[in-house]
Amino acid sequence: MNSNLNNEAEFAYGAGQINPTRALNPGLVYDAGAADYIRFLCGNSYFDTLVQVITGMPNACTSGGSSSELIYKRQQNNDVRYLPFHK
Repeated sequence: MNSNLNNEAEFAYGAGQINPTRALNPGLVYDAGAADYIRFLCGNSYFDTLVQVITGMPNACTSGGSSSELIYKRQQNNDVRYLPFHK
């Protein structure tokens, strides 16, 4: 498209899979709360003092847990099997 001929040319790029109106409020993308993000930071070896600066909570990393627990089980595939492929 030629932007000299079409005023809307700058908005005509792409494959069209994004709805700009819905992009402002996408709905439930991931059901995570503040405790989940703190556990993510602590599970990824952030220092307790840095997590305290980010969250404003002292001793935020004492709750335990792992960042791998944030992934929903239905999205994980722990049973990976290697099967031979034949043409």
